[in-house]
Amino acid sequence: MRVLVITTENPFPPRNGITIPVFNYIKKLSNNYEVDLLIISENPRKEVDYSLVSKCIFLNEFKLGTVFSELTRRKGLFELATDTKFIEKIAKSKYEYILASPISVVSIAKEIATLIEKKYFLSSKVIAAISDSYTAVLRKKKEFGNFKDAIKTIIANFRSLYMGKLESKILCNTYEVLVQSEEDLNWIKRYGNKTLNIRVLTNGVDRSLLCVKPDFNKKQLSVLFVATMSSNYYQSKLLWFYNNVWKKLPNNNFSLVIRGKGLPINDQRFHELLNDNSVVYNDLFADSISDIYKEGEILVAPIFKSYGFINKVGEALAAGLIVVGDKSAFNAINNVKHNVNCLVSTNAKEFIVTLSLINQNINSFIHLSENAKKLAGKQLMWENKLIINGQKN
Repeated sequence: MRVLVITTENPFPPRNGITIPVFNYIKKLSNNYEVDLLIISENPRKEVDYSLVSKCIFLNEFKLGTVFSELTRRKGLFELATDTKFIEKIAKSKYEYILASPISVVSIAKEIATLIEKKYFLSSKVIAAISDSYTAVLRKKKEFGNFKDAIKTIIANFRSLYMGKLESKILCNTYEVLVQSEEDLNWIKRYGNKTLNIRVLTNGVDRSLLCVKPDFNKKQLSVLFVATMSSNYYQSKLLWFYNNVWKKLPNNNFSLVIRGKGLPINDQRFHELLNDNSVVYNDLFADSISDIYKEGEILVAPIFKSYGFINKVGEALAAGLIVVGDKSAFNAINNVKHNVNCLVSTNAKEFIVTLSLINQNINSFIHLSENAKKLAGKQLMWENKLIINGQKN
């Protein structure tokens, strides 16, 4: 059986919220199926290992500005400028399943599936793997501070009304929609077609993380902040943590290790942070995901959003780090319990208190590491995830 996976970023190597699930979908499916990969991107990286797929196809994306494209494209924001000949060429492979992720490539998946059914009289099922509901992202987006921030929030709310209709239209007539959490499922049901076949399939983590052994006997423990630092969202969360938590920690014996590419080091906002002797910024490429989590004993996750699975939190739990995060950091992870396998802090004051207690007596918290590994081993391994219902294990 042949499966086509369509995505917008090269999933090799896996490194963020889009590429991590796509990479693991391919890895799991390639055990039993012949998998082809279609990458739709302005600048796809071609010099990587594609041994997991039978064939890799590249298509340059025609891209418009976000708001402009929402209002002008014939079929809305998620429409790609592709010609009929390209679609026909792809359809010749007669794929039984087409897995599209993120939502922006579902339209082209449906076009390919429709042509396969019309021309070859074969059923081609489209699976839409949604990392986050774009409508939910917009509705939950809140800017705080000045008048300009308030205007941004109002615009995001108006855009969400329009985007809800677009997402609903795009997801209709798919075989299945995969979402990261119950929150995402509820959002899609709220604005979408009630007949959609939606299934919660959270991301998993790599089993190699279970072999990481944090050294809690170190003289100076390291606190990890892991994120795609080119993201404005995570830049703001880093600054929030540094200014409201890190600088106010009493008798701070920790080091703060910031892990992730893209931090604008020449930006004046980060000048104090990057010149702080207690802070280390590491943007070097890691040979494996395990190497990242060997750099710390504690992970801080001030996420403050109520949708999606937070990859770094699942990975840190598997690695046995002590994870300190707000409630939303543990989205879509069942059986997480405060002071059993994690530590929940809902605001800056609680983050300060929690980290101070760890700083005073790390031995009182080592049980969290052991319990986190047990939880991840039972619940979060990728090999236990069913990508296609009814597939062989």
